[in-house]
Amino acid sequence: MRKFIEMVTKALVKSAQRARKLVEMTGTPLVVVEFDTYRSSSSVNTQNK
Repeated sequence: MRKFIEMVTKALVKSAQRARKLVEMTGTPLVVVEFDTYRSSSSVNTQNK
């Protein structure tokens, strides 16, 4: 499990680095959005009922 977490963490860091590089190259503003999966899934379930 630890190896899996390390792999996912490395992939996320690499993805963030690529995103920053793309932002710098294109001049597009970088937007950071925090996502709370529990709250979001609860609100989706509530809306669908």
